[in-house]
Amino acid sequence: MMFARASGWRRVHAQGWLVLAVLTAATLATFTLLAWRDLETRDETAARQAHDTAWFITRSIDGKFDQIDRQLTLIAAEAGANGDFTGEPVWRMIGLALRTTPEVRSFGLYDREGNIVQHSNHKGGYPHISVADRDYFRTLRDDPDHGPVVTQPLVSRVSGQTVVGVAHAIQDSNGAFVGVALAAVAPEAFDLFASLPNLPRDSAIAIHHRAGANLFRAPALADQIDVDMRASPVFTALRNAPAGLVEGDDHGSMLDGHARILAYRTLTRWPLVVVVGVPQGAVLADWRHDWSRNALLVGLALVGFAWLATAAQRQLTGRLEAELALSRQELRYHAQVEEELRYWANTDALTGMANRRHFLAQCEREMQRAARYGRPLTVAIFDIDWFKRINDGFGHATGDEVLRVIAQATAQSLRETDMAGRLGGEEFGLLLPETGIEGGTELAERLRLAVSSAHIVAKDKTVAVTISIGVATMAADEASVDTLFARADCALYRAKESGRDRVEVATATLG
Repeated sequence: MMFARASGWRRVHAQGWLVLAVLTAATLATFTLLAWRDLETRDETAARQAHDTAWFITRSIDGKFDQIDRQLTLIAAEAGANGDFTGEPVWRMIGLALRTTPEVRSFGLYDREGNIVQHSNHKGGYPHISVADRDYFRTLRDDPDHGPVVTQPLVSRVSGQTVVGVAHAIQDSNGAFVGVALAAVAPEAFDLFASLPNLPRDSAIAIHHRAGANLFRAPALADQIDVDMRASPVFTALRNAPAGLVEGDDHGSMLDGHARILAYRTLTRWPLVVVVGVPQGAVLADWRHDWSRNALLVGLALVGFAWLATAAQRQLTGRLEAELALSRQELRYHAQVEEELRYWANTDALTGMANRRHFLAQCEREMQRAARYGRPLTVAIFDIDWFKRINDGFGHATGDEVLRVIAQATAQSLRETDMAGRLGGEEFGLLLPETGIEGGTELAERLRLAVSSAHIVAKDKTVAVTISIGVATMAADEASVDTLFARADCALYRAKESGRDRVEVATATLG
């Protein structure tokens, strides 16, 4: 009987180690799957971030050039109607144009022979300068109805500086060509990098002329202006589509050689291409850093689990009931470890909110439910106004505290059925099931007031924090979560453009 009992102990001992091995393998498999899915999500997020940034910059530059074109049209019309390029009315219009278009370094007027006759840098006493050999002059001379011409980078013969020219034909009352009005745009006018603090480190933004020349890059590089980019992957992709993504790690930037996920988009009226590059290496490095830490935690948990199991096996007394009880305790501990892994896979560590992947997945489910049962659904996107100034002025520790305070204010403002998520950086999202536009707007306004009244002190100073919010309600024919959030993002953009610290409601259609 004692032999049978000893044999039973050995079987229980072997079975215990088998259970430990199976659970360890299951934990490692779960950990590997979660890590791989997280890497895929980060790649998708980086690509979407580059795409959204390219769209934002395209809209901004379109607006800048439209404004320059309006001023050139007015100047050309005034000069052509009177035939007087040097009169006081034209001079006043040039002065007004300089004040309303800070991106322009100078305005100049040239007669039908290409000679300078008026320039914002000189009032009278013009040097003998001709632009008759310039491509833009010949184009407008041969076809006055051509419309505005945007040049590749050129060196101004008046200032000696590298500029991008926007040229407009001057026509008399009969439509005959009598000269050219030229705006010299500074390359740094394209610098929107400072307004996009959410891009990952080592990201880059470039503006190319459709003819191939590079006009601008941020961060700046030596001798970057007028580099021929026609051999780049972006210009190859432009043959098939005016906007898109160029992915893969087998190509590098022609300007600095670093491999990036490239989002490109052409402007609607102007021969320009916006390119936003998010470094693939930075995405992978951040992922490795985060999951190395997670691997350490899981390893420690497994070591502790193994130690407990070994100790339990050494304390076998032949009482099967005690063995079974200990096994149940170990299973509960392992389940707790797995539950913690699932929690951190779905949660933003700093704010405690849902992370981007989990938040968007929940939005997809709620949108399907709302469409199936005909129920209202509202979403909102908000971000912190001037967050970069807070980080720069008070330090990143204060910036992190601001994010936590906003997360607390958000949690206090939501119902149990609502959900908040951190989409990246200082950008957050709200999911409001069973809520129409009025209820969503009221909640957003309540949240805005709660944040603006929060009391945060750093370096013996009160940190003023405000947020801007865009709200959108799902339409009956809403195509996807992407279109719904794109409309909310447009409303957020309007809130920013209107002065910040406000709530804007999205229109029924994107745009």
